[in-house]
Amino acid sequence: MRALQPQTFDSVVEGHDGEVFSAAYLPDGTLVATAGWDGCLRLWDPASGMPLLKHRAGNKPLSACAISRDGKRYLTGSMEGILAVWDAATQTPLQTAVAHTRPVAAIAVAPDGQTIATAGWDRVVQLRRLDQFLDVRPLHGHRDLATGCTFFPDGRELLSWSADGTVRGWDVASGGETFLLKAHDDRVTAASLSPDGAQLLTGSRDGKVKLWDLAEQRGLVELELPTEVRGLFFLLDGQAAVAIDAAGTALLLTLPDGAVECEVEVGHKVLGCALAPSGQQVALGGEDGYLYLLAVTGEYTAPLFVTPTRSEKQPPVGLFARLFGGGKMAPVETFAVTCPTCRTTSELKALPEKPFHCGRCRQAIRVNARVLEVG
Repeated sequence: MRALQPQTFDSVVEGHDGEVFSAAYLPDGTLVATAGWDGCLRLWDPASGMPLLKHRAGNKPLSACAISRDGKRYLTGSMEGILAVWDAATQTPLQTAVAHTRPVAAIAVAPDGQTIATAGWDRVVQLRRLDQFLDVRPLHGHRDLATGCTFFPDGRELLSWSADGTVRGWDVASGGETFLLKAHDDRVTAASLSPDGAQLLTGSRDGKVKLWDLAEQRGLVELELPTEVRGLFFLLDGQAAVAIDAAGTALLLTLPDGAVECEVEVGHKVLGCALAPSGQQVALGGEDGYLYLLAVTGEYTAPLFVTPTRSEKQPPVGLFARLFGGGKMAPVETFAVTCPTCRTTSELKALPEKPFHCGRCRQAIRVNARVLEVG
């Protein structure tokens, strides 16, 4: 049986000078970054809770942060609307732009590692590429603050949510709106896509949490937290979720019925939250400037969803073909699947229809039907 458990550490560590507005994990889960009121980006060891690096990104408060897929760049968004990209090794700025006329609410990095999205208090959602940083595609539609955004598992669609009570889907290639969901009567403050991209969790300022079927755009279940929802996260099997409110109440929910399997009090007021790539830990940014960690204990009983990466490789030319002038062979389609538990990547010649086990840690894996395409 799974449960939630606040992690405590013996050492008293230094925190931000002011609120922590955002948190983000390194893709391999070995670091967690936080962005705070003091204009600093801090890196922490999620295993020990100890701070590793303090990087001053500006004189104004940071409102959002993210880490690139390769871990070589940090991204920060400020209350001034400035989006910056930093070299992770040297902490020097690589790119800077005024992305929004008001604070940057969220930064999301697409599965392709190059496309990024930002949501701003100016009601605009933006798409851009890291290698074409100043080439911006604004997405207009929200009638109030755009409070968050995230990419679908295959990176082809973007989800954004707003203080206008709506959730919108966007086609990343064209920038066109794919759906509009009138989710809440109050501000939408948090949202999470299921690992297969078929369901959606939304949370609002009034504490309501709703589970949605995206294909039919209908609500499946509704429950209510004591205060404003600050974090929502599907776990990796898609059969449970973690919900956190502003007062520090954390719930482990079974899905799709929404039953409360476990409830704990973190003991601190919470702002920004992030789920570890392993699904076994949640980072909580406190209003007091400190990072708090919540362990998701217990084993997964159902296979974990993984989005495969499709590519084409040129097969090696054999000795016979080289000797007798044989031409290149047709490219071979392959699929790469990375285990969320041990981070081992397996190469498959075809997508398995049934769950299979990781060759290293034996974790059961279910391949997502949504496939990430790479060159």
